Amino acid sequence: MQDGDHVLAAEAAVRGGTEELQAGGAAPKEAAAALSVDGLAVLVLADRHAERGEPDRATALLDAARPAVEAVDDPWGTALDDLVHARVRLAAGRPDEAQARAAAALAVFESLPDAAGRMRALEVLGYLDEVAGDLTGAVRRYGDALLLAVQGGWPHAQCHLSVRLGSVTDLLGDHAAGRQRLAEATALARRVASPSLLAWAGNTLALADARAGDRAAAERGHRQALGWYRYAGSVAGIAMTAAALARVSTPARAAALLDQAERAAVATRDPRAVAYVVEGRALTARTDERARHFVALARRLRTEAGRPRVPGEQPDLDRLEERLRDCPGPGDR
Repeated sequence: MQDGDHVLAAEAAVRGGTEELQAGGAAPKEAAAALSVDGLAVLVLADRHAERGEPDRATALLDAARPAVEAVDDPWGTALDDLVHARVRLAAGRPDEAQARAAAALAVFESLPDAAGRMRALEVLGYLDEVAGDLTGAVRRYGDALLLAVQGGWPHAQCHLSVRLGSVTDLLGDHAAGRQRLAEATALARRVASPSLLAWAGNTLALADARAGDRAAAERGHRQALGWYRYAGSVAGIAMTAAALARVSTPARAAALLDQAERAAVATRDPRAVAYVVEGRALTARTDERARHFVALARRLRTEAGRPRVPGEQPDLDRLEERLRDCPGPGDR
């Protein structure tokens, strides 16, 4: 997506998505109006860049939005600024700062009260729990956020949070409940006719199928998700899904899929997508030396992006790393 497309996406989000950010009644709506469409658009645009793994661009946009936020001097605008800063800090690999800003945003949104703001802040805090390995904490936060989405009548947010909750539930070992939640999210994505949500929900369910050893179901799910991501025009989605599909395909197909995934990942400039493709390279490497190289590269990319692997998310890679530790290379002896 080019910069002009990002601007259009931000403007569309401001036109069509602020009802979720303004769910707390008259005061939040007035605050949003005071912040101005321009100021709100810049914050939304910064959030989009953070989601894409581009913290430098996001930070520059936050700097540009600061005068508008400071001019309003309103709790809602300040909380929204804190929330976006939290997501940017997360993308920049600074989870402690992200935790503090998200917690500050949550406190303000609770005091207003603003249900949608609480929902978004809880999701960020849940994700921080998830990447830190506190899966139980993540389930609690995601569950609270999902309840707010249901009460608010926000189906897109319901679907999004159901995917997160289903994935973490599966990782905790409750595979039946986790996969059921993911199946429900896929059905909801189909009802709201969102190609990107349908792709994400289906892809996450396929990842759970792969972890359960059902490679046939995983391959079907990844192929369907890849089609939806292509339809939605999500280059990052194509990169991640093609790499996931490679893991459950034949060696001959895997090579071509990883090449496709690599081209898409490089085009996104998102280190998370590149790291996932590199991890796929590690799993298909013909020698331990090459596998060790790819594992180290992926770890560095994830560290720079502030997005470590969630514990148990990639058991095949966990097993590879354990084997490489047990069989050190020539330089490690």
